[in-house]
Amino acid sequence: RYLRAVKFFLPHRQQDDILRELSENILSQMDDKAAELGRPLNENEQVAILKQHGHPFVVASRFRNTPVQYLIGPVVFPFYWFVLKILFWIGLGVNALNSIALLTSGEPMRQLLGGLLDFAHTALPVFGWVTFVFALQDFFIAKFHLVDKLNQRWDPRSLPATPAPQQNVRRSQSIFELIAGAVYVAWLLAVPYYPYLIFGPAASALRLAPEWHRFYLPVVVLAIAGLAQAAINLARPQWTWLPPATRLACNVGALVILRFIFKTNSYVFVLVADSARGAHYETVAQIANITIIATLASVALGLSIAVIIEALRCLKEIWQWIRRRGNPLPSRIS
Repeated sequence: RYLRAVKFFLPHRQQDDILRELSENILSQMDDKAAELGRPLNENEQVAILKQHGHPFVVASRFRNTPVQYLIGPVVFPFYWFVLKILFWIGLGVNALNSIALLTSGEPMRQLLGGLLDFAHTALPVFGWVTFVFALQDFFIAKFHLVDKLNQRWDPRSLPATPAPQQNVRRSQSIFELIAGAVYVAWLLAVPYYPYLIFGPAASALRLAPEWHRFYLPVVVLAIAGLAQAAINLARPQWTWLPPATRLACNVGALVILRFIFKTNSYVFVLVADSARGAHYETVAQIANITIIATLASVALGLSIAVIIEALRCLKEIWQWIRRRGNPLPSRIS
């Protein structure tokens, strides 16, 4: 547990070497103490040796000799870097989805470039404020000697328990999603050639409005993304983070598409075909448009709730990954 806690704060490329050295050092001290006492060490005596080494992130900070850590010290830097990476990827993902929606909706390239500049204008202040907050935190930690106080008070017994074995994505679930996804993608690809798949018997009298064609490709891409996720999880069931991450990205992408659909302002999604005439067909088209508007509004509400749920699941996966990331080297330390 102690080695796992230390590992989280270590530079990734040096983790194994540092932990091996630290493990050998601790074991050597415990063996010497056990030989001196003539018996195996009890828990309190093991705790005393670990406390001599110090709190896990204090021990890890001694191995961080990166020259860029002047503004933010080695104790705070791992937290700072982790927060920056999370915020960067979230912002980049949202901006990428927004850019795809702009391209597929026929927006001019100038507006697309403006969206990329907006990302920079948003990311730079966030980077500055995060850096300021962590630098201020590092200043107060050093000024009031909080690390020394924490090092004196911490107890190895407070280390988190070893996490349970990772549960894989069930293959039956991946197979079902793969089959359902393949049917859905095939249906989407066939719709432009067989309007009957949407309108049924009314296919000869109704047709989709031209606005739909701008959003057809993004919808197909989202469907293929879900299909790819199921195929990947069938081959890699241990990637439990992939389903919530894919669903979160697809739900956000779907919300972006709906946003541009509602911005068309016409709210005319179904038209009467040129070959059909009569007030009856006009009434059917109006009913279809009202139904589609209500359905899209309900879908937008459901997707908003789903985004929150999947975001929480992603955070849970991130937390579990943090706990699994520091699996200690095999040793006699319990």
